[in-house]
Amino acid sequence: MDWKSDQLGRLQTDLEAIDWWINALETGAVVQHKSANGELVDQTEQALEAYRQLRVDLLVLIDRLSGNS
Repeated sequence: MDWKSDQLGRLQTDLEAIDWWINALETGAVVQHKSANGELVDQTEQALEAYRQLRVDLLVLIDRLSGNS
């Protein structure tokens, strides 16, 4: 397997994992951390946005690597 095929496979696997996490977060999972004053801060929307952007970036890269652009 050449590097391009290997990289394409890895990116597709990463994309599947990202889609799984987005679905988990959208269905009620909560990402929290403790602030300096000890309160739990919900970061669900920030996490979703980061995963959405990464998904878009990976889709573009997969498209380019597969020769569709």
